[in-house]
Amino acid sequence: MQIEIEKKYNLTDSDYSIIKEKTKFVEEVNLKDYYLDKNLILAKNSYYLRLRNWVYELKIHSFDPKTKINSNEEYDNEDEINQKISKFWITTDDVIWIMFVDTFREKYEYNYKWQKIIIDVDKYQYWERYEIEIIYEWKTWDNREKINKNLNKLIENFRNEIWLTGQNDISSSKTITCAMHQNIELYEIMTKNSI
Repeated sequence: MQIEIEKKYNLTDSDYSIIKEKTKFVEEVNLKDYYLDKNLILAKNSYYLRLRNWVYELKIHSFDPKTKINSNEEYDNEDEINQKISKFWITTDDVIWIMFVDTFREKYEYNYKWQKIIIDVDKYQYWERYEIEIIYEWKTWDNREKINKNLNKLIENFRNEIWLTGQNDISSSKTITCAMHQNIELYEIMTKNSI
């Protein structure tokens, strides 16, 4: 199972300069994300279905309030996605558009200790932020709290080592910010789920 562990931060000029100077540039990409749902059933259960550049992606989200770590099981195979959302009696044919996020992303990498750190600098229609993520291959997700604690420490040590200072808070969530402007009911659900 592939798990994406991430923390989101407000982008400061200082952090942006440090990221560009001290990490390896990978690519620039434009992302067009259409979030999809049926009566917000998926969002209420922390399932986030989107079409990203016309490919379905599903994130099954969890949030650790102690570490402020976002964890997502990620799927991009439509058959597998339909199998996951079928528990709500929904398929990709049943959903409608609920929100749009238009992002210009700069992707950077940094090898830190035993792990590749990915930094996504996102500029989107309402704000800009960066996220630090680690893609974690895991056979089971049984010891989630310990994994989150260890990876949070790794992320924070990495930030301290290269002197990143941006604040980690809910306003640095791209999807919450977009929902606040486009779909207030979705915004209320997402803030309750603490994305």
